[in-house]
Amino acid sequence: MRKKEIFRLGLVASVCLCAGLLAAAWLQPDPRPQGITGIGGDWTLQSAHGPVSLSKDLKGKVVALYFGFATCPDACPASLHIMAAGLRRLDAAEQAGAQLVFVSVDPERDDPQQLARYAQAFDSGMLGLTADLETIKQVAWNYRAIFKKTPLPDSALGYTIDHSSIIYIIGKDGVIQSLAQHGASADEVAEKIKQALES
Repeated sequence: MRKKEIFRLGLVASVCLCAGLLAAAWLQPDPRPQGITGIGGDWTLQSAHGPVSLSKDLKGKVVALYFGFATCPDACPASLHIMAAGLRRLDAAEQAGAQLVFVSVDPERDDPQQLARYAQAFDSGMLGLTADLETIKQVAWNYRAIFKKTPLPDSALGYTIDHSSIIYIIGKDGVIQSLAQHGASADEVAEKIKQALES
């Protein structure tokens, strides 16, 4: 009889212990990075002042990133204006924790010095970055950004770049937190940056 009671008590204690461990694991915060998984990642690209790395130079900042090109007639200027306006809607401390980045998918025409001037026309702190075409292709693929060179035989430009138009909000840990689709408002971009700063 005594053995059966001890066995039952041991069984109950084991069940309680397992239940407690499961509850603790369920209540404990998930240590994995939160955000959009499967896209994004680290990169090192060229600025007018040398290489810039997401994981090193921009670590700890929220990054709003956009792929485009400097001679883009409409989507790029509109999106960069929205990014800059969104940043200005934040307070000084929030602005200090964020970085706007414009990545050119047209390295044939957009050198780092030209990109710096172009990006800073929208915001004095915006980074204009590029690299060789193969590197740009790889970074764009990682972010699922699409671009294609299209000839313009009747234009002095010679070609344009058709591309997707998305603002990527990258968290302080380098993980994409959210996306702002083309046509998003400055208020929406500001709110997404703010949420990433608070996460």
